[in-house]
Amino acid sequence: MSVKKAIGLIGCGDHALKNLSPALKKIKEIDLAACADVNDSALDAATELFGYKRKYNDYSTMLAEENLDGVVVSLPHYLLKDAVIESLKNQVHVFVEKPMATNMNDGIAIREAAKENGVGVMVGFCVRYSEGRIKTKTLIEEGAIGEILHVNAVKGGGDLEGLPTRWQSDPSKGGGPLLWLGSHMADQILWIVGEKPTRVHAESVWHERNGTEKKTSYSLRFASGTTATGLCSQDFSTIKGFLGNNIDSVEVFGTAGRIRSQWPSNIVEIFSELREEYRHLTTIHPRSPDNPPMYFSELYSWVRSLLENTGPPVTVEDGINMLQVVDALSESSRSGLPVLMNQD
Repeated sequence: MSVKKAIGLIGCGDHALKNLSPALKKIKEIDLAACADVNDSALDAATELFGYKRKYNDYSTMLAEENLDGVVVSLPHYLLKDAVIESLKNQVHVFVEKPMATNMNDGIAIREAAKENGVGVMVGFCVRYSEGRIKTKTLIEEGAIGEILHVNAVKGGGDLEGLPTRWQSDPSKGGGPLLWLGSHMADQILWIVGEKPTRVHAESVWHERNGTEKKTSYSLRFASGTTATGLCSQDFSTIKGFLGNNIDSVEVFGTAGRIRSQWPSNIVEIFSELREEYRHLTTIHPRSPDNPPMYFSELYSWVRSLLENTGPPVTVEDGINMLQVVDALSESSRSGLPVLMNQD
């Protein structure tokens, strides 16, 4: 019988308790060894609901005292880097929630720490594991819409007006829609196109109270000739009753058709000149429209990489590429000028 992997949790907040821990509990190949959080109530909930065996108020103590194979880091953005690097220095593999860090340089520091200590980092871009986006990516790779010409993505929700005292509304702590929500959107574009942009241009409308971007629209240009546009906004929170005020849409235009995917509904619409079954605009409905399978698939893919001693399926380099784009978009939105991207 194979030995289970000992997994720890750093950060027992809403996302860890509502999404990550329920998925981890279903993975039979792991042992939920310990969890760490400064909040005693959150620790109690983690141990009582999901069976983490030991609890700590300090993740440094947990890392020192536990013999962990891997750790899941789910903290506010500004706390991610230090927790990840300390875990890596303890030779523990890491699954870290997006965006991994608040800027590209901190992402590079994580990459170097992983190399120095011989352990891996997987970045939690969960939407890659949603049924609708998997279907979209598969159809594109199969050539259903030909070569990609343009991608248009929209991401919104998360009313920062109602979060005046939380980190999500504080730019100095990695708050604001462009990094909080838009990190998913930027990753989706990079994942679908399969290359880094050479040039970005962004324009933001700034929140008059908390200093974050109220909305940012942007354009990306790629060396292949593909272009992309994006809109990341908290304005959509005013649309009551629409997907829980959460809008996440990616549409890809190709030389032989187009495909559009929505999340969290996971509904896909496709028209293809090359596939007989999609010669007319076709709606593909998901088999499992709820979110938990997405988180289970994501975390199980990380656990499999630990069991099989392979590299994580979503890499630290993916995280760095996304952070480079978001950094450039932020620079462009402040200056009003396009930014050329370093391709190294």
